[in-house]
Amino acid sequence: MFDRRGYMHKARIDLFHADNPSENIAGNQHWGHATSTDLYHWENQAIAIFPGAEGEGIFSGSSVIDVNNTSGFFPNQTNGVVAMYTLNTAEEETQEIAYSTDGGYTFTKYANNPVISINSTQFRDPKVTWYPPAQQWVMVIAYAQEFVIG
Repeated sequence: MFDRRGYMHKARIDLFHADNPSENIAGNQHWGHATSTDLYHWENQAIAIFPGAEGEGIFSGSSVIDVNNTSGFFPNQTNGVVAMYTLNTAEEETQEIAYSTDGGYTFTKYANNPVISINSTQFRDPKVTWYPPAQQWVMVIAYAQEFVIG
């Protein structure tokens, strides 16, 4: 387990992480999922986000609870989870969204992915958070080859 990302919802901590379900080495990356109520005892959950095709990897990102349904994915729900992650292929790294209506156990990939593409193989690790003063989501992202953050 490496490259962790997660959130706390009520008394449960959800930890998503880079996971290769077929080998004990990096590669074939999926989003693994574990939960805890005390940060000491952890329960592995099913894979949260899978690659869609051979040669794809689900790289780092972040997940948020969309309590006000600003995404529009969760009518009549206050605990929907939105994940933004890097989809890695040999040709490009793009930013994609998936959403969960069951508290982060299963995700549906957004139909209009990718949401951000700049034609780069070094464009990853989106971190999204709610910025209350502006009442909007903000994101930072790495341009790894240029050694800058955008």
